[in-house]
Amino acid sequence: MVQKKKYGSLVYLGGLLLIIFYLIPYFMLGKQASFRITDFLDDEVIQYMLSGKYFFTGFNTKVAEWFNGADKFAIQPPCFLLIWPFYFLSFYKAVMVSVILGEFFAYTGMFLLVQKIFKGEYPAVTMTISFLFSILPFYPSYGLSSIGIPLVVWAFWEVSEKKHIILAYMTICFWGLYSSLVWSGYFIIGFALIFAFFLFVKKRKRCGLRVFFGSLVLTVTYVFTFKDTIYGIFFSGVESHRNTPGRVYVPARFKDTFVSLFKYGQYHAPSYHTYIMAGSLLVIILVLFLLYVSPRSRIVKNKWFLAATLWAGAVIIAVFSAFYQSEAGYWLRGHLGVLQSVQLDRVYWLYPTIWYTEAAVCMAIFYDLCKVYVRKSIACKALYCIEIVGVLVFMVPYLIGKNTEYKSNLSRIMGKDNGLVSYKEYYDEKLFAEIKDYIHLEPAQYRVVCLGLAPAVASANGLYTLDAYSTNYSLDYKMKFRKVIAAELDKNADLEWYFDSWGNRCYLFSAELGKSWDVNKEEPAYVSNWEINTQALKELASETNMKTYILSAAEIRNAMDIGLNCIKEFDQPDSYRHIYLYSIL
Repeated sequence: MVQKKKYGSLVYLGGLLLIIFYLIPYFMLGKQASFRITDFLDDEVIQYMLSGKYFFTGFNTKVAEWFNGADKFAIQPPCFLLIWPFYFLSFYKAVMVSVILGEFFAYTGMFLLVQKIFKGEYPAVTMTISFLFSILPFYPSYGLSSIGIPLVVWAFWEVSEKKHIILAYMTICFWGLYSSLVWSGYFIIGFALIFAFFLFVKKRKRCGLRVFFGSLVLTVTYVFTFKDTIYGIFFSGVESHRNTPGRVYVPARFKDTFVSLFKYGQYHAPSYHTYIMAGSLLVIILVLFLLYVSPRSRIVKNKWFLAATLWAGAVIIAVFSAFYQSEAGYWLRGHLGVLQSVQLDRVYWLYPTIWYTEAAVCMAIFYDLCKVYVRKSIACKALYCIEIVGVLVFMVPYLIGKNTEYKSNLSRIMGKDNGLVSYKEYYDEKLFAEIKDYIHLEPAQYRVVCLGLAPAVASANGLYTLDAYSTNYSLDYKMKFRKVIAAELDKNADLEWYFDSWGNRCYLFSAELGKSWDVNKEEPAYVSNWEINTQALKELASETNMKTYILSAAEIRNAMDIGLNCIKEFDQPDSYRHIYLYSIL
């Protein structure tokens, strides 16, 4: 037994070495490395940065860096623990820490879960699947919301069996601190309560009570980490921008959503499980046949049942999510009162955990069948090795191929630049330092708005923006900002729906640019008929008497016609953008 644990620990460490090797491109490239832009560099990291700065302030504190004084709940980041790297470290180092921690906990959580399922058997399978799971292109900004689900499942399982009870409860609390209530936390709590109820029904009351207490620990943790959001919703008296009058929901076709989700997963919780789905279905059908024709196959009966259950669970999730987003689903949600805005379809965040656990179970079934039907032990072990190596050789390049940023980093190391923006290029720190020097005021003494680039770029460089990406800000501010861009929204029905019915991106829109907020000088852009209400823009900063500038990555050719003056252009040989600085006349 001791020898098995020691071997399991060595295998675990071997997987960690693979992860370190996988991360080498990031260490080699430094700020020249590429990271996810959408929902990471272009918004979430700024919320972490600001949350650290304002963490020790009161509920009613105004965040001067956003919207000329945003409510504190507007900067609520997904995960509490990720605030602190951005508080104590430089911005780039904090980004790197979020990536490294994500890889580590994804691997460790899946290793613990699969190891528990197999009771310490099949260590090579456990390591292989855990490593593949860890290199899925997750969003670092969401912490353990998706990549950490195996870890919290393991913890609740341990609690139910009264094993490592203190460690398990601490893990549940840790997961709550390092995950998001609104992304996956609420359904993990829900499943934990269902599990507790099931244990009560099975007359295992003490087990049920322990699991129920675990769900309470997780709930209390979320109340602490999301206290600003809870205050904003229930006690601030501020109406959220999500409650826009006349907000229009566009239902999706049930069939399209089901097929897309079931075959490919969802981009916020990528699983890239198409081959796993096909392979596991073949294994399930094959074993079903063998169970019927050969009593010797009963050795895999329990594993077959688990594999079939996981597969069925994936189908149910896809059906539920597709229904929830369909016309019938929207009709039903319209009768749920306050629950209608809760995205229950996010249960699809379980997909990576389900499908990679499925892969592990099917690989174990293959080995068990080899032991039954291949008489020579050495031949059986050879087939097992071929299985492990084959899965790694096929899946590692496949998953890397799905990770655009990682592929770009490999290309850059080999001296081939595929054009994907790097961290250094995206934030253009030297260029923005020149802009700030030219304005020659403290950033707190003026405000900026951005066209053709995400406001997060300006925020990361220490500027105070009137625009930003926020999942929950004041409806009053949204309506004031809408006056600025109303004429542009009228020209483009897609942008109008995008802002009015969603509005998390409170940006300067242009009908000519569409949703291009990453314009670079290699592909220069311009707007020739931009119509914004400059008076309304002035009024956004008038309460604090702040001078306002427009930072544009696109040339505004009718600037003088709408009351703007281009006071300087900024460009550097190694800058990603050519920035036009406009003042309001």
